[in-house]
Amino acid sequence: MLLLPLVENAVKHGDLLSNPDGKLRFEIESSKDALYVTVSNTFDPDDTQKDQQGGVGLSNIRKRLALNYPNKHRFQTKINDRLFVAELVLLN
Repeated sequence: MLLLPLVENAVKHGDLLSNPDGKLRFEIESSKDALYVTVSNTFDPDDTQKDQQGGVGLSNIRKRLALNYPNKHRFQTKINDRLFVAELVLLN
Protein backbone atom coordinates (compact mmCIF):
# COMPACT_ATOMS: atom_id res chain seq x y z
CA MET A 1 0.00 0.00 0.00
CA LEU A 2 3.02 2.29 0.17
CA LEU A 3 4.03 1.92 -3.45
CA LEU A 4 0.62 2.44 -5.05
CA PRO A 5 0.34 6.17 -4.14
CA LEU A 6 3.86 6.75 -5.49
CA VAL A 7 2.88 5.17 -8.80
CA GLU A 8 -0.44 7.04 -8.88
CA ASN A 9 1.23 10.40 -8.21
CA ALA A 10 3.85 9.83 -10.89
CA VAL A 11 1.22 9.01 -13.51
CA LYS A 12 -1.28 11.67 -12.41
CA HIS A 13 1.14 14.56 -12.02
CA GLY A 14 3.56 13.57 -14.75
CA ASP A 15 3.50 15.13 -18.20
CA LEU A 16 3.57 11.97 -20.31
CA LEU A 17 0.50 12.96 -22.32
CA SER A 18 1.63 16.49 -23.12
CA ASN A 19 5.40 16.03 -23.38
CA PRO A 20 6.82 13.73 -26.09
CA ASP A 21 10.05 13.59 -24.07
CA GLY A 22 8.27 12.93 -20.76
CA LYS A 23 9.70 10.21 -18.54
CA LEU A 24 8.46 7.95 -15.79
CA ARG A 25 10.90 5.70 -13.94
CA PHE A 26 10.52 3.17 -11.14
CA GLU A 27 13.52 1.65 -9.42
CA ILE A 28 13.42 -0.95 -6.65
CA GLU A 29 16.50 -2.45 -5.06
CA SER A 30 16.99 -4.56 -2.00
CA SER A 31 19.85 -5.51 0.23
CA LYS A 32 20.00 -7.48 3.43
CA ASP A 33 19.60 -4.20 5.33
CA ALA A 34 16.97 -2.27 3.37
CA LEU A 35 14.55 -1.89 0.50
CA TYR A 36 15.14 1.13 -1.74
CA VAL A 37 12.40 2.58 -3.93
CA THR A 38 12.80 5.57 -6.25
CA VAL A 39 10.01 6.91 -8.42
CA SER A 40 10.72 9.83 -10.75
CA ASN A 41 8.71 11.62 -13.39
CA THR A 42 8.94 14.70 -15.51
CA PHE A 43 6.20 17.28 -15.00
CA ASP A 44 4.99 20.63 -16.22
CA PRO A 45 5.73 23.22 -13.50
CA ASP A 46 2.92 25.44 -14.86
CA ASP A 47 0.32 22.70 -14.25
CA THR A 48 0.31 22.91 -10.45
CA GLN A 49 -3.04 21.33 -9.56
CA LYS A 50 -4.47 18.23 -11.22
CA ASP A 51 -7.53 18.05 -8.99
CA GLN A 52 -9.32 20.14 -6.39
CA GLN A 53 -8.35 18.13 -3.32
CA GLY A 54 -4.63 17.65 -4.02
CA GLY A 55 -1.75 16.69 -1.78
CA VAL A 56 -3.15 13.66 0.02
CA GLY A 57 -1.07 10.91 -1.60
CA LEU A 58 2.31 11.90 -0.17
CA SER A 59 0.76 12.86 3.15
CA ASN A 60 -0.85 9.42 3.43
CA ILE A 61 2.48 7.75 2.67
CA ARG A 62 4.16 9.70 5.46
CA LYS A 63 1.39 8.72 7.91
CA ARG A 64 1.57 5.03 6.95
CA LEU A 65 5.35 5.04 7.32
CA ALA A 66 5.14 6.63 10.76
CA LEU A 67 2.60 4.02 11.89
CA ASN A 68 4.09 0.90 10.29
CA TYR A 69 7.83 1.66 10.21
CA PRO A 70 8.60 4.05 13.08
CA ASN A 71 12.31 4.93 13.05
CA LYS A 72 12.84 2.35 10.27
CA HIS A 73 12.31 4.43 7.18
CA ARG A 74 13.44 7.45 5.23
CA PHE A 75 11.17 9.22 2.77
CA GLN A 76 11.96 12.34 0.84
CA THR A 77 10.81 14.11 -2.26
CA LYS A 78 12.71 16.59 -4.34
CA ILE A 79 12.26 18.64 -7.46
CA ASN A 80 15.08 19.23 -9.88
CA ASP A 81 14.02 21.51 -12.73
CA ARG A 82 11.18 19.51 -14.39
CA LEU A 83 11.85 16.23 -12.58
CA PHE A 84 10.01 15.11 -9.45
CA VAL A 85 11.74 12.36 -7.43
CA ALA A 86 10.36 10.39 -4.48
CA GLU A 87 12.85 8.24 -2.57
CA LEU A 88 11.80 5.67 0.01
CA VAL A 89 14.06 3.48 2.14
CA LEU A 90 12.63 0.80 4.44
CA LEU A 91 15.21 -0.44 6.93
CA ASN A 92 15.31 -3.95 8.37
